[in-house]
Amino acid sequence: MTLLQAIQTKIGSLSPAEQKVANYLLSRPDTVETYTITRIAKLAHTSTSAVLRFCQSMGYDGYKDFRFTLLSELKQQHPQNSSQSYSSFLLEYQDMVQSLSSINKRELDSLIEALINPNLNILVGIFFSSLPAKALQFGLEDLSIPSICTEDINHSAHINKLIQEDTTLVYFSLSGTKENFNQALKEVEHHMPANSFLITLNAKSPLSKLFKHTIVLPGKSLNASSIVDLQSIPMLFVEILLNKLHHSSH
Repeated sequence: MTLLQAIQTKIGSLSPAEQKVANYLLSRPDTVETYTITRIAKLAHTSTSAVLRFCQSMGYDGYKDFRFTLLSELKQQHPQNSSQSYSSFLLEYQDMVQSLSSINKRELDSLIEALINPNLNILVGIFFSSLPAKALQFGLEDLSIPSICTEDINHSAHINKLIQEDTTLVYFSLSGTKENFNQALKEVEHHMPANSFLITLNAKSPLSKLFKHTIVLPGKSLNASSIVDLQSIPMLFVEILLNKLHHSSH
């Protein structure tokens, strides 16, 4: 019996959280090749501890051992030419890059104009969304554009007091949910600056009602079918943004 068959046999005896992991892995077993336990948990809409318990329920010490067995079975079932696999991998990224052409150009130009403004730029990104915020801060420093970046919910309490009407606020949120916003920027929810920008992968984000501007990056459509890490999309967006800022400020 293969591991996937074992999961199907045992799924009825698993806890609800473990069943979420099982159902996800049965539908997308190939993702264990490139996804961490944290990413699997997020895509299965559960916790890393639930993924670990699932692996243990299947007879493994942890995710690493479980992943090794599943990958070995998948490679035996679907042997691939390495050059074909490499080409497919590059095509995934090529499709992702091309999809960035769908970004709203008017909102992008508004963001560039706001960041060049001599007033303070405040960049916020919590947890998985912190990388693009930090990358943007480093890039702005190179262009001698003042900015403050926070990637910590507790530090955001201080940031709230710095946000004024003439501040440019850029908030990165891959998921576009309100949970982190409510903890980080709740104090300014009802008096957001005119230059407030939400950068998200969620076209239906409830946060778009709070921000004056929203830039939706491609990603939700890639999530179910692509091996591309969704964090790479806002990072690439930041590179595009910084290059356009460079040309606009000279």
